[in-house]
Amino acid sequence: MKNNDNNKQDFKEFKGWKVSNKLKELQDKFLDKEEITEDDLQLFQDSFDSLKETLGTDLDDIANWILNNKLEEAKYNGIKDFYADQATAARKRANGLDKLNKNLNKYITALVDNAGVKEIKTKEHSFRPRNYKASVWLVDEKNVDYLPKEFIDEIPKANKKKIYEALKEGQEIDGAKLVPNRSTPII
Repeated sequence: MKNNDNNKQDFKEFKGWKVSNKLKELQDKFLDKEEITEDDLQLFQDSFDSLKETLGTDLDDIANWILNNKLEEAKYNGIKDFYADQATAARKRANGLDKLNKNLNKYITALVDNAGVKEIKTKEHSFRPRNYKASVWLVDEKNVDYLPKEFIDEIPKANKKKIYEALKEGQEIDGAKLVPNRSTPII
């Protein structure tokens, strides 16, 4: 098998379909014969072995390609997971710093408000609390069942498990069907 620069196999090199068809033709040719001689058997065996070896080589090449892709996929998943963990840690740190800054700002605002003045000036900064648009606070942002329905957004999502069961039982559902999921394990 040749690899191109992008580490992809050249499908033109695989003879599997042709070989598979020739094996079937050879098998059919000998099944149709009324009388089979020793020479026919030897010819069949030689042809069969040759075609089987070619097909086996192609199958091995494809299997090795799949296994190499799985190794590379695992490597990239590891890298992805590492960076995902790093991103999660960075997000947590950024969120923590954001919360800290908001709390420090609330503290500064409370100090200025408690001083009873509109503004406090220092050598480096000027502190003047302002009113901004009020923000919404919820008791629980994840479980919003306590809010009236008019304030809850609905996010439609297909329940594939239920759809599968219904289709399996023979029910027809517009826009859904069962598709075969065939694969060959490489042992």
